[in-house]
Amino acid sequence: MNIWSEILDILAKDSQLSELIVAPNAPPLSRRQGAFSVVSGKVFSAADVEETLGGVVMRSSGKKQDHLPQAGILCVGVRGVGRLRVCHFTQRGSRVLRIVRIPFEVPDIASICAEPERALEIAEAIGQRKYRAVLVYGTSQSVLCQTVYALLNAVNNTCRQVIYIVEPTLSFLMTHHNSLVVQVEISTDVATRQEAIHHAFLLEPSVIHLGDVRITEDLTNLRPLFLSDVCTILSTQADDPGALLSQLPPPPNPTPEAQNPAILLKAWAATDGKIWLETKSWPRLERA
Repeated sequence: MNIWSEILDILAKDSQLSELIVAPNAPPLSRRQGAFSVVSGKVFSAADVEETLGGVVMRSSGKKQDHLPQAGILCVGVRGVGRLRVCHFTQRGSRVLRIVRIPFEVPDIASICAEPERALEIAEAIGQRKYRAVLVYGTSQSVLCQTVYALLNAVNNTCRQVIYIVEPTLSFLMTHHNSLVVQVEISTDVATRQEAIHHAFLLEPSVIHLGDVRITEDLTNLRPLFLSDVCTILSTQADDPGALLSQLPPPPNPTPEAQNPAILLKAWAATDGKIWLETKSWPRLERA
């Protein structure tokens, strides 16, 4: 039985519920600030979860798939609930779903950041392309998405630029304000991130965001971006970005206009939900 409507009902009843984990033969669990709690006394079967995933995939892609992938991430928007990121994987032959709620509205820096003035300074530097490379990292995917989009939204509202966004699944839908915003979803609009980067050079954007970058990817294709005038923002889910940094091309060299052209930006949420940002210098690693 497809239990998607029951999952949405759980989320709709509690607007503060941002994460739900659904596994077979167990009640659904919510996670708030690292603590788990049971949100329903119902226990769903493996067939229920499998059928539900099939329905979500069809809702996201617009077509039915006879063979579902063993793991993946997709996004769907639901009126009255919000935009949901659905992560799924297989364990012992059964599906497990992790559903993260991301609001429809692109977050505003002033409302989500503990130090909004500092965040606005970072956004201004991005909009003026004083930074050529920014690596945003942290342990929470939701916090990363909100942080990057809040920064891009500030650029969109205050600067006349072309913003190019590439994500495996889009986290928010942005509208054009002072800037022109182009959003590309991997597997929907392009087959690979490399193809999306190639398209970026055809457009020549001012700011490009590459979301959910992973160490398992071939990152050599980023070198032309680092050598161009574009401000490249990368985001990765990691407590320590050292392993990813070792795979990235060397950061841009300082210029008179950009004395500190490459920075690391750590983002995390406090117990009150406010997001804190910490900037660090991009280390220049010795490479063979």
